[in-house]
Amino acid sequence: EQPAGLVIEFLGSKRREVVTRDKPFEQVAGYSADLRHAATNRSYNRQRKDDKLAIGGEAYKIVAIESEAVTLENVHTLKRTTVRP
Repeated sequence: EQPAGLVIEFLGSKRREVVTRDKPFEQVAGYSADLRHAATNRSYNRQRKDDKLAIGGEAYKIVAIESEAVTLENVHTLKRTTVRP
């Protein structure tokens, strides 16, 4: 009636998580980012990986969003730029 916890085993891996009333299961599924380009005074809100942006006449694709950085790739030159706050 009042279990102390629950053990979750993920199929295909050896990963196990213990869930209790005081420790819920949490997992980061992905990030989104609010970006602002100061030179053009333009904001790009709620951007996710693989979204495309037009900045200063150039087309960029978001290739990675991490907790402290966003990596953009120019779709024509494939040059990557990492932006940090």
